[in-house]
Amino acid sequence: YNLTLNKPGVRFFEGEEGFKKVLYDTLTSKTDVYLFINTEAMTEEEKFKIINSEYKQKRIQSQLKKKILRVGDKPELTFGTSDEKYNAITEIRYTGKLPASTKAAIHIYDGKISYQIIDGEKIIGILIEDKNIYEINKTWFEMMWETAEV
Repeated sequence: YNLTLNKPGVRFFEGEEGFKKVLYDTLTSKTDVYLFINTEAMTEEEKFKIINSEYKQKRIQSQLKKKILRVGDKPELTFGTSDEKYNAITEIRYTGKLPASTKAAIHIYDGKISYQIIDGEKIIGILIEDKNIYEINKTWFEMMWETAEV
């Protein structure tokens, strides 16, 4: 971790607890959170499904708003899958422009970028605090958001 004048602060975490620490940091956000994720690939990982389920409940409790840009096709919705509390704080759009097998997520919020990777036993979280890195990632996300399928 190095947060000095003109240098970004970068923290690297390994394992489930590190992954959770980076993911749960988004719950402290004072701004809406942007998420870029390949949900289909990530949900192949059982550990991710468990961690994400717990996180989702905490996010609903905190009322943290999130825009999610999912890689892949928009799934068919089935009766009974809607969660009103979740839907009230979540907007989702879809894009198929990245490799479908990517098992990573990127959160953009509060001057931070975080990466979460879970691929079998490889479980990593990276948290970067830097105004310029944040701004360019936020801009990329917003550009992709505008062209993504609703």
